[in-house]
Amino acid sequence: MKHHSLQKALSVLLALVLVFSLSSVSFAAGADKTPVIVVSGMGSRDMTVHDSGKRAFPPATDNIVKGVFLGLGPILSAILFGKGILFDKYGADAILTMLSDLACDEDGKSVKQLDSVLFPDSVDHYRAEFEAESKNELGFVRAVADKHGWENTYFFNYDWRMSPLDIANDLADMVKFVKEKHSAKKVSLFAMSMGGDVLSAYLAQYGADDIQTAVYASTAFLGVEMVSNLLSGKLFLNTDAILTYFVPFLQSVNLPVLAKIFDLADKAAEKDGMDTVNAILARTVKAIKDPMYQKIFKTTFARFPGVWSFVPVEDYETCKEASKSYTTLSDAFWAKADKMHDIQAHTKDLIAKAQKGGANVYIIGAYGFAGIPVSEAYVNHTDMLIDTHLMSGHCAVAPYGKTLSDVGYTTGGGCGNKSHYHFSTDNVIDASVGLLPEHTWLIRGMGHVEFPYGTGASELGVWLITNSEPVTVQSDARYPQFVSLDRATGRLVSLTQNVTIPDDGETPAKDGFFDKVLSFFRNLMLRLLAVFG
Repeated sequence: MKHHSLQKALSVLLALVLVFSLSSVSFAAGADKTPVIVVSGMGSRDMTVHDSGKRAFPPATDNIVKGVFLGLGPILSAILFGKGILFDKYGADAILTMLSDLACDEDGKSVKQLDSVLFPDSVDHYRAEFEAESKNELGFVRAVADKHGWENTYFFNYDWRMSPLDIANDLADMVKFVKEKHSAKKVSLFAMSMGGDVLSAYLAQYGADDIQTAVYASTAFLGVEMVSNLLSGKLFLNTDAILTYFVPFLQSVNLPVLAKIFDLADKAAEKDGMDTVNAILARTVKAIKDPMYQKIFKTTFARFPGVWSFVPVEDYETCKEASKSYTTLSDAFWAKADKMHDIQAHTKDLIAKAQKGGANVYIIGAYGFAGIPVSEAYVNHTDMLIDTHLMSGHCAVAPYGKTLSDVGYTTGGGCGNKSHYHFSTDNVIDASVGLLPEHTWLIRGMGHVEFPYGTGASELGVWLITNSEPVTVQSDARYPQFVSLDRATGRLVSLTQNVTIPDDGETPAKDGFFDKVLSFFRNLMLRLLAVFG
């Protein structure tokens, strides 16, 4: 009996030792992994009206249908007759109704209480949602989680209409929570799109003591020219802008037939001219411009503090002055907007201070697309949305469709190291004049915050944000400074002089037809369980 009791006690003791041993091993395995917070961009998740649950952004389907149905006729009238009377009376009101749930007051505060989808804990708690994604912010979060551990990965979402200064306060709370949960000294921040403005606001207000690595990825941290053009009233539309934008866009989303049609139309426009069509477009813009600004912009876009953070600092005062003609904004609104642009104006110092404090700071930009065809900024290289020369930290970038040689550019003086080559071999970008010549990567052919899961572009981002040691554009032959994303295979192709990317012999896996079907039914079951389970 005593022998049996002793054996039982030893078994229990052995089990406890085993449990604590495994716990310590598990803790040790995660202890050297700095938690990663991916900071989302503008509108990555839906926003809903608090009381009703109605979707506010993107607008609810019935609102979109109503806005299109009631707005299309007046717009066609403006196109055909060059008169904006019907658009002023009916069309603008229809569009405003579609966006009314997003309206803000003169202080930049939301008129209605809206709820954003938040993820207060590690993405391990929301695994089904992230595993279903392969592109954009959520797809990249999945890639980080697969590599770095789902329990070590976080996703920070927010109301993008608000000031990055206020959003940064919420980010600081998450940083504190994550540090305490993991007993971590630091966290790493991967900021995407508007997240770059939030990152800059965070660094300006809280410093970089808690940050190991900060990545600006396809961000608007230095602005978007299209936004400044729109806020200053420089609405513009012509055939070249439209055709130039849509040819590569349609190719990127794998619609080659439509791309070919647009390409032929573009060539025909170059050959025969489109003076009559351009005159009609200019007349249409003139007809709808005033009601669009006086009714739609007045309470929506012009009153979103987040949108004002997208204005490049050199255009800020011009936009402020122009806004007086179509909206009213309070002193409190301008105080925050002014502060954000002071931060933007001193971005170089902000980054240098973070680096001096021991943080790794990197930039990932993209190019290969023209600008959105609503302003003269369409001539810039973009990632379909943000100007490459801004998201890359002021690298020298040729206009879309041209090379640096075409515009007479020779060199910006280099990065200080004559052995380093910072020109892309397609002769479009000189990174030596950017904020971080040794820490800036440029991807040709990747759309805005796309980072497709399972591709070289996504792997570059994961490598940067999970690498505990500082790296440069010379650190790893797999990730040279300039690359092109081969959309068919997902591989990166080097555009950096004398660098060949090693072939690992593997082609990134793609979901086949049956994988997609199974994924659909899996997600359907999860949603049914959530509702009825």
